[in-house]
Amino acid sequence: MDFIQISIGIAISFILGIILIPILIKLSYKYNFLDLPGKHKRHKKPTPIIGGIGLFFVFWITFLILKFTYPETFFEINSSILYIFLGSLIILLVGLADDIVPLSAWVKLAAQISSAIVIYLGGLQVELVSSPWGSVDIGNFSIILTIIWVIMLTNSINLIDGLDGLASGV
Repeated sequence: MDFIQISIGIAISFILGIILIPILIKLSYKYNFLDLPGKHKRHKKPTPIIGGIGLFFVFWITFLILKFTYPETFFEINSSILYIFLGSLIILLVGLADDIVPLSAWVKLAAQISSAIVIYLGGLQVELVSSPWGSVDIGNFSIILTIIWVIMLTNSINLIDGLDGLASGV
């Protein structure tokens, strides 16, 4: 991807976010998809909980627009994209379920591992560990490191999202 393509992707995702987020906020209040204030919560008023849907759709719509606008740039990832989509869909659905009915840490961990395995099967794998002194092919440990990477990435975004709306800016 060149600078122009990246800039177009950023602009598309920004515009989609500006359009979609207010719609989701209205739907949250209309259908009571809200996180209510409590003694362990930072917010003082009900807060919409379906922001993950916005992130999911903004990302995938932007991807599809760029894919069809610049097919030569995205040619290599055609076979893997369905797996990445399914892995991200697992995380979205479990996140939504957790927002509505709190899930145990074990259920969320199982979902993250399942998502990581789906993504791994699609070919998105951590195969090398690099440093300034060289790279090491991790061979059979690739699946373990990929699972750990997906779990850490998912949980870091979840922690960032503790401040409402921050995850969408990252």
